[in-house]
Amino acid sequence: MIRILFEYLLPFLLPVAVYFGWQFASRRRAEAEAAGAAPRWQDAPWAWLAAAGLLLTAIVLFAGVLYGNNSPHGQYEPPRLIDGEIQPGRVR
Repeated sequence: MIRILFEYLLPFLLPVAVYFGWQFASRRRAEAEAAGAAPRWQDAPWAWLAAAGLLLTAIVLFAGVLYGNNSPHGQYEPPRLIDGEIQPGRVR
């Protein structure tokens, strides 16, 4: 589950979180200066944020393929009990 969070959800939602952080800061700055209307979340560039999220997700997945150490041609070794300790399974 944590892998799904880090590989799919976090890269996709990160641009939206950064945008909302910027919007929050600019709203507070506008209120402090009383310079007029602060930006609203309905006016967010949703298409650009979604595209940035998809691009970041693709980069993370591509990096996982390049730098991952799982060989598709490897031999799977199941978990074993050695000296009372469980050794996790792995691909060799």
